[in-house]
Amino acid sequence: MPEVSGWDVSRAIKEVKPDIPVLMITGWTIELDDEQKKIVDGIITKPFSRDSISSVIANVFPNSQGVQGKKGNGRKGVVTIS
Repeated sequence: MPEVSGWDVSRAIKEVKPDIPVLMITGWTIELDDEQKKIVDGIITKPFSRDSISSVIANVFPNSQGVQGKKGNGRKGVVTIS
């Protein structure tokens, strides 16, 4: 996104609906500062494994069932990787 950064998108989401969890995927190793923690709920760094993405999702969505092991399960809001 050359005109808008992921941080800008995250900030805009949180301004409109602060309770929506925002996960960011990046190729950079990153430590969130206090300002970034207000707009991003979790960071997934590439390359990632099923276990690492499942861990981030479990931290952000503690009541979820985690990552499903198949694609196309038809359930909205559930992240799937195979």
